[in-house]
Amino acid sequence: VKAQFGLSDPMVIALVNDSSTGIFNPQSLRLVQWLSDEIRQLHNVDPDKVVSLATQNNITGTAEGMQVEPFFDPLPSNQLQAEALRRSVNDFPLYLGSMVADSGQATLIVAELIDDQLAAETFQQIEEIILRAEKSPGDSLHLAGEGAVSGFLGEYIDRDAVRLNPLAGLIITLIVCF
Repeated sequence: VKAQFGLSDPMVIALVNDSSTGIFNPQSLRLVQWLSDEIRQLHNVDPDKVVSLATQNNITGTAEGMQVEPFFDPLPSNQLQAEALRRSVNDFPLYLGSMVADSGQATLIVAELIDDQLAAETFQQIEEIILRAEKSPGDSLHLAGEGAVSGFLGEYIDRDAVRLNPLAGLIITLIVCF
């Protein structure tokens, strides 16, 4: 798949907000923008392949044809603008159920890695970004995706190997001596 289509295992950050407005409030939307900007700056993330509401365009039909403009143009600064963004997303069914939950309670930020061998390092960097994130009440962040799983497993396998290899050597030596 990587050779044919240029796809790799992505890291996926989910922003969930269980409040009545869901993610469609100025603070949560500002967090989506901030996370997207921070993740685009990581050296192992392809900045052109970071997908979120902050990076995607809204396409609407007009009398002249089509109008294409970013969803965050401008970034909503009040609840009325956030509700207008909700209506725009709801009118664009391609994103419902994929980038934004049908309920409006969650959204995704998807980041494709440049080098899958550096997934563990990128996983740690994204975890640090998540820890620094200023969340509003009701916001929670979750890191997932195949890239995150391989990064997570790589990190813990290396840590376990450092602990278990000397122990295995000691046990083998004791068995040989016995």
